[in-house]
Amino acid sequence: MLAKLADALAALAEWNHDACDHAARNVAEEGGVKAGLLINATRVAIVGQSVAPPLFDTMVVLGQERVVRRLRAALGEWK
Repeated sequence: MLAKLADALAALAEWNHDACDHAARNVAEEGGVKAGLLINATRVAIVGQSVAPPLFDTMVVLGQERVVRRLRAALGEWK
């Protein structure tokens, strides 16, 4: 799911809270999992801990490239 989310986030034309939220919820729905499960896994992948400030606000501050890079690094895909 994190790989699909990384791809969905990389493809976003606009980088804002609502766009990130929508992308995550769509990937979760398509994968048949609760959004909270994917959101929590994403938080750990990009922040490194399970407790952090609100995820989508954090993603906006970090920026699209850094978030996608961290997701792919968590999966061992970044080269």
